[in-house]
Amino acid sequence: MPPSDQEPRYQLVDSNGNVVGSIFADGNGNVEIQDETGTTYLFPSSPSSGTDVARFQDLPSDTRTDVSDGGTTVVNETTDIDFTDLLVATDDTDGTGSVAFDDVGYVVEYPQRFDITALDDTESREIPLLVDDTKTLEVYRWGAFDASDGTAPTGLDVELVDGSDTVQASANTVNNQSTSTPIASYTNSSGSTSVFKLRVNNTTGSAINSPGVGANFGWQIA
Repeated sequence: MPPSDQEPRYQLVDSNGNVVGSIFADGNGNVEIQDETGTTYLFPSSPSSGTDVARFQDLPSDTRTDVSDGGTTVVNETTDIDFTDLLVATDDTDGTGSVAFDDVGYVVEYPQRFDITALDDTESREIPLLVDDTKTLEVYRWGAFDASDGTAPTGLDVELVDGSDTVQASANTVNNQSTSTPIASYTNSSGSTSVFKLRVNNTTGSAINSPGVGANFGWQIA
């Protein structure tokens, strides 16, 4: 409690002009807020326990940290770090934070690309993927095209095929991608590990062989 003869350094006033509290300084660097009921809240200058409330103040330069790469300073006296492509920072809600690799960003930026492949009508090329029971194959980028002109003729489709060789999702697209939500997905509910497939399927009615078909797939199993 501030001494009775100490005048408040600041007054807290609401939108109607009513004084609803006062702010005191005790001469030792501590700040105390007192509301209209006499309840006080202490902001110590040097918090020492988990229940202390820290004061709002600029960090002195000797408490800041340099960012280095292999011993070479990149930025000195850093007060904030921004993460760009393919890195995600999260609050762990326990006073700590984590930086993780963004799998979705990676598979969109660097999908698996097929070499140009000649496909006769009804032929396909596929990527087999082991998907455990209850897991979901999520596609964030896919597309297929006739390499002679870069288009996707009707019947040249990318497909997500489940363990029973049933097509669960398909698209006729040169390229479709998203880093927020899957553009196609399917969950394995078979009770055991299954082999799903991502494939490009030629049902155009004619061969695409001059020079052939290109395709790309970006996915994760979650």
